[in-house]
Amino acid sequence: MKKENKLMAKSWQLKAEKAYKTFLFWLCCCFVWQPKHNN
Repeated sequence: MKKENKLMAKSWQLKAEKAYKTFLFWLCCCFVWQPKHNN
């Protein structure tokens, strides 16, 4: 049971990491592509 929980936790950690990186990438794109006159 504990071993399975550890695997689940690792799986969720990887998913969270991927989502976080995707979010950061999207954020960077927004800053880069945002029109300069939109301040």
